[in-house]
Amino acid sequence: TGFDPATFGGDEIAIEGTQDQVNSALKLLQTKIGSGQESVNVSIDVQPGGAVYNPENGHFYEYVASSGITWKNAETAAAAKTFMGLQGYLATPTSAEENAFIADKVSAQAWIGASDEGVEGDWKWVTGPEAGTLFWKGIGTGSAQNGEYQNWSSGEPNNAGSEDYAHYLSNGLWNDFPNSNSSIQGYFVEYGGMPGDVSTVKSGVRTFTVYATEALENVAMTLADFEAAGVTGVTSDNLAAINQVLSGKTSAETDTNPKLQTIVDDTVAALVKVEDYNNVANGVTTLSEADYAAAGIVGVTAGNLTTVNADVLAQSTGGADSHAKIQTMVSQLVIEAYAESTDGAGLTAPSVADYHALGIFAVDTKNLSFVNSFVLDADTGLAESTSEIALLVQEAIEMQPRIE
Repeated sequence: TGFDPATFGGDEIAIEGTQDQVNSALKLLQTKIGSGQESVNVSIDVQPGGAVYNPENGHFYEYVASSGITWKNAETAAAAKTFMGLQGYLATPTSAEENAFIADKVSAQAWIGASDEGVEGDWKWVTGPEAGTLFWKGIGTGSAQNGEYQNWSSGEPNNAGSEDYAHYLSNGLWNDFPNSNSSIQGYFVEYGGMPGDVSTVKSGVRTFTVYATEALENVAMTLADFEAAGVTGVTSDNLAAINQVLSGKTSAETDTNPKLQTIVDDTVAALVKVEDYNNVANGVTTLSEADYAAAGIVGVTAGNLTTVNADVLAQSTGGADSHAKIQTMVSQLVIEAYAESTDGAGLTAPSVADYHALGIFAVDTKNLSFVNSFVLDADTGLAESTSEIALLVQEAIEMQPRIE
């Protein structure tokens, strides 16, 4: 807990354990979303345990603690190791990125696969796929060769007593030691890039979006968001319904992908139930307020449920096969009922979303109250269709400046 990239550096957390243990840990994982942000993207890279995966080069790395082990014994031990079909060798950090990746994992004095045993001052990688590559010539005042990477500590290598083998210092810089030195704590093994490697590694990466709890009502998830989260069943026809249902959920109800998938599945099933009612199919003979709410339809109340059901049932086949079609029917009934009433008592006033569902986008939060008042005061029989409602809205907007 309390992992802060600004304090600890980097933006990665490694979790190791059995599948059940890792899943349990992920369920407890929380992220703090900064002020002004509505979401962050989180990527989970699943790799087999026992070695650390570097996505930059596709290699795996393992630190083996072995106090005082000689370089030659470490070389032999590393070469005897395999990981998921990959041959092991003393690590060969050939770039600043790779060096940082290895050194960040363990702070220890550990052997790597470089030596000048063959020719004094000619430092070469002698292990792994880079074996034979000359990367440094000379002692501490020498120079890198052929643009190759090096990370010697200041004044190193200095060959202070037949020091022919390279190792990490605890700060990630390199130093030379003789074959045997009691300061050595272990060695780094690298897997990948060797001729004959046949990788049997099974891995996977999944990226998903985490939304701030307080932003849930203001965030409309996109098809891409659901796809990135690995949630299936979302289409352009049901996206609005799913977002509507999500807007009424608490963070505890949407804090895992399985919970999100269940909400999507339930919403899709609810939309199908409304369509079945319209088609008189699959034994659906009536719909409740809860049925409509589960399908992301707003505006259905105990007072208008009978009328809404009658209107849905009256549609021809296919007339209720999408959230947009169903919501349009309900919103039109809500506005019509409001217009037909004397004072709107007992009715829910039409919302901006109701007008927008009919394709009437001239209504917004600034003029909604005036438009509703105008619709309520209009003569009866003037809001029985979308075109009539659109005309009322147009007249209201034209009159508003004169009255104000």
